[in-house]
Amino acid sequence: MLNYQVHSIETAPETSKPLLELFMHAIGFVPNLASAIVNSPVLANSFLGLFKNVHGGSFTEAEVQVLLLNNAVTWAYMRKLNQSQTQTISR
Repeated sequence: MLNYQVHSIETAPETSKPLLELFMHAIGFVPNLASAIVNSPVLANSFLGLFKNVHGGSFTEAEVQVLLLNNAVTWAYMRKLNQSQTQTISR
């Protein structure tokens, strides 16, 4: 299992600090996912673009949260289903 350093604004690479500062300003905290991906500027900028698009649309903040939670639950279910199918095939 890989372990990734979860950065704070102070420990993040200089090029990634604006991303973490954006989250702190926008939602009052820095999500662990954002803190863990700041070592990759390409990935961090992709996450920033996704965040801006999701929160810059016509959905209310409550609707955005429902959609994000729905996606997270669906992804977790599909991942679990895929793992069980892989285990069944390998037996």
